[in-house]
Amino acid sequence: MVVLYTALILGANGAAADVAALRDGDMKKLALHDTPVALPDAVLLDATDAEHSLADYKGKWVVLNFWATWCAPCRHEMPSLDRLQAAMPEIAVVPVATGRNSVTGIEKFFTEAGVQSLPILRDRRRTLRGVWR
Repeated sequence: MVVLYTALILGANGAAADVAALRDGDMKKLALHDTPVALPDAVLLDATDAEHSLADYKGKWVVLNFWATWCAPCRHEMPSLDRLQAAMPEIAVVPVATGRNSVTGIEKFFTEAGVQSLPILRDRRRTLRGVWR
């Protein structure tokens, strides 16, 4: 995740960086496009079942993270994402719990991981996650 954050910071600061050179190791699947790519309309539900979409973040740099309450690596990376959001409020860190993650389970996960700055968003139908598989 550090490489992704580095790429994000370089891009957000307008530095002339060759982000493609960062596509190595865990970042091999990083998708780069010359022009913006339209995302599918996907309904994301928050903790109160209110509907949201990625269009809510239009005009911002977005770090989109797919995760699940049962995911062991997510327990390690979620606090890092929370710190990133707190340190850089001008970007949007968007954690999307995919599949059958209950609000209670997500709230418990966030409490145990010390997450304070991130929204609860769920993609129960895995609409977004399926686009990048």
